[in-house]
Amino acid sequence: MSDAAEKVEAPAEQVVEQIQPKAAEVVKNLKAELDMLRAARVGRERALKAWEQKAKAELRAEEAQATGFLKAKWRAIVRWWLNFTTIRFWLCGLARTGADWEVIGVFNTHGKAARICRDKRYFIAPIGLNRPFGEDTVNWPGLEVPNTTEAPEQK
Repeated sequence: MSDAAEKVEAPAEQVVEQIQPKAAEVVKNLKAELDMLRAARVGRERALKAWEQKAKAELRAEEAQATGFLKAKWRAIVRWWLNFTTIRFWLCGLARTGADWEVIGVFNTHGKAARICRDKRYFIAPIGLNRPFGEDTVNWPGLEVPNTTEAPEQK
């Protein structure tokens, strides 16, 4: 080797010796930072998974509450429908002496029941399906005599 080459090679070796510890420290710092970023990513993933599980649980609870609410609303609507929209039929009867009477027929419309009534002894009255008639045997709301303007005597 020539003297010039040795002179150039010697400073290069010195530069490498000077840079090498700094480069090792930079690599060490980069590895530490990479480990920190990996740990942070794992932490974020765990936090995200925990948040997702919590959100799913809250959603299930809200769905259950909404379903319960809808079921309760539906039951209330059905109860209302059954209570206030009873299926109504018309009983046609023939008044006998005193409080005695005879059932002539049960009809699904007022008109059909009224056509059966021949004179003032016949009456029609509304009755509900699957509903008790009531304990009052004297007064019958809606009772009428279609072929006269007067209602039969109710005792």
